[in-house]
Amino acid sequence: MSDAPSCYRAGPLDNEASAASVASWAVNQGANASEQAEVESARLGFRVFLAPLESKAAAEVQIARMRNEGIKDILRTGDNTIALGVYGSRDADENRADGIEAMGYRPEIIERFKEKPVWFVQIGGNAPITNSDFRQAFPEVTLRAAACTARPD
Repeated sequence: MSDAPSCYRAGPLDNEASAASVASWAVNQGANASEQAEVESARLGFRVFLAPLESKAAAEVQIARMRNEGIKDILRTGDNTIALGVYGSRDADENRADGIEAMGYRPEIIERFKEKPVWFVQIGGNAPITNSDFRQAFPEVTLRAAACTARPD
């Protein structure tokens, strides 16, 4: 058996309390553990819209015209963009854009992201932590072998 330390990285976890729970469990197993907060981009979906018009009045005229053509679920945003929806899948947003384009408009699509905090727990030392034990304690958390860094605090 090797004397080299076994190191792991658990996460991502959605909140600091979950990270603290994992770290506490690892310490109780005889390992060193440190919590690390990071920022991750979470996909919000795909936004379908018409490019900003020159004024609020122009956007309102365009919206009225579109509603008269049967397009009901639209609104003007603060920059005079006409919002046509946010969709969770690429197929749904393309279907929406295709329908709007078939009516003579030029919709645009952008993917939307939001930064959110996530936590990881760096686990190190020679503690007899097994993937099986970890899974039993935290079935929803991913545990991966990781390079051992300076001793976790």
